[in-house]
Amino acid sequence: MKFRWHWGLTFGMAAGSLLALVFLWKPPQHAQAQPSAPGALCQLYPESPLCSSGSVACTTCHSTPPALNDFGRQIQEKLLPGQPRPLKSADFEQGLKDALKAVESMDADGDGVSNLDELKAGTLPGNASSKPDTGSGSCKKPVDKYGWDTCGVDLRYVFKKVNLDFCGKSPTYEAIEEFDKSADKKAAIMTKFKACLDSKYWMGENGALWRMAHSKIRPLVAIKSGPGAGPIPLADYNHDYYLFTYSQIDDHDARDILKAQYYVSMAPLKDDALCKGSQGGGVCYTEVDSLGGNTRDEGDSRQNTAKSRRAGILTMRWNLVFFTMFNAVPRATAAQAYRAYLGLDIARMEGLFPVRNEPADYDNKDVRTAGCASCHSTLDPLSYPFSRYNGIRAPFAGYDGARLKAFVANEGSRIQYVPEAGVIFGKRVANLVEWADVAANSDQFARATVLDYWKMLFGHKPIQPTALRDYETLWRNFKTTYNYRVEKMLEALIQTEAYGAP
Repeated sequence: MKFRWHWGLTFGMAAGSLLALVFLWKPPQHAQAQPSAPGALCQLYPESPLCSSGSVACTTCHSTPPALNDFGRQIQEKLLPGQPRPLKSADFEQGLKDALKAVESMDADGDGVSNLDELKAGTLPGNASSKPDTGSGSCKKPVDKYGWDTCGVDLRYVFKKVNLDFCGKSPTYEAIEEFDKSADKKAAIMTKFKACLDSKYWMGENGALWRMAHSKIRPLVAIKSGPGAGPIPLADYNHDYYLFTYSQIDDHDARDILKAQYYVSMAPLKDDALCKGSQGGGVCYTEVDSLGGNTRDEGDSRQNTAKSRRAGILTMRWNLVFFTMFNAVPRATAAQAYRAYLGLDIARMEGLFPVRNEPADYDNKDVRTAGCASCHSTLDPLSYPFSRYNGIRAPFAGYDGARLKAFVANEGSRIQYVPEAGVIFGKRVANLVEWADVAANSDQFARATVLDYWKMLFGHKPIQPTALRDYETLWRNFKTTYNYRVEKMLEALIQTEAYGAP
């Protein structure tokens, strides 16, 4: 295997050098994933629930790309046998449909259901644990050990689950008794649900929403500034948690996580305090125009981006310091945003929208080679709008239109010609503010946001057909009916069959 590094000096392994290694690993040619495969499958089976977003996940044919699962291996055996590998993209797309048709009657995962029937049902033909419902109509109820009604939605089960999921604790015996006596059990569930959304467990510091944000913000105490600062205080990630939580609560627009041109402060809510923002769980979140200071106690925790150049969490000081660091072309910053807020992992060959004549390789990192170009033709133009925002470079995390001139000595003269305009989802954008707007209004953002909550509440992605249908309805309504309001979406989620069936 051959590894190529894009970064020169990095600020420790914790700051993301492993990401670069993953992005740039050149897979063996015989197992290379094809970015056009998901779309080709959905052209052949457009009615499949797996294609609800227009293309299937790469894990339909791969275990971890580029490694194939059993379904992928069956397709590989039927895909233009005898033709030299690697296949050209045009040949691959032409042969794939014939290969898919050839394996329709087979049962790749050995679960007793043909590959075609699994695709039609929306289950995974390469995963034995993903299998269509039998539709036998038989149902044994209740489960003796717990007494739940497993033939449909069990409201007593929902009440207990709402307490656990949103308040962080089981209901008391007395609360269960009171619920059992309720004339309107659905109303009692909704009352408890809404109370829990204002609890410390849900919205408070280190609560459920903060924990959901961990993988997006990637806190590292060693370089934290502000309260609880580390030995090298560079930025305060608490500000990022404030913004994330605020965007998810009350009647706030979840797209503000990428679009906000305001910051959010959090303060303890005292009896005599007049909170003008969102309160609950003993805290008050408030929109503000500026944050932080430069004191001995807080460290340098200022936010330096001019309001017109702000793009929510993407331009927060922590996000830029931690992910951009010293890099001229902030590939890791763009890839993290793509993964964390749009649910697309370029390292897994997801969300590839190749741009003609890319990658241009302005920083001479050898990304035009065959093993790299397939990803970098998407990643590099995705990164260009981030290139005018400093990471660990004065002014920290601020916008600097002439920033790239400072990199000429180390990166070569072409680095100063990196455009600020980029491309996301095949659409050209002039700058990061436009990039964030396209991202926030995309289907991918809605799908990823709803999926975050689905995995939080269920512990896994939707797999069974009923769950897939519930999930698709939720993310589509999240854009329209619920107008990107998380709490309205959650109110609908807890009323689904998937949530209410034990």
